[in-house]
Amino acid sequence: MKSMCQSCAQPLKTNNKGTEKDGSLSPEYCNLCYQNGVFKDPDLTLDQMKAIYVEAMKKMHFPRFIGKTMANSQLPKLKRWKV
Repeated sequence: MKSMCQSCAQPLKTNNKGTEKDGSLSPEYCNLCYQNGVFKDPDLTLDQMKAIYVEAMKKMHFPRFIGKTMANSQLPKLKRWKV
């Protein structure tokens, strides 16, 4: 299984990893979600992230229902959103 951002589910690669406070690369979060050891949008809710995910999928020409289905199945399982 490929490594994915534990906030937004995008594939994690060396060139898109977020950073920790010490400047090292985060093993869990991408640079769109996480920088300098903190979430870029700390007040973001799971429902807001689902909406962002659906819009990103739509821009990649996936039907809305596919984006919603994937957002609802993937995002709640990620570390940031587990309660």
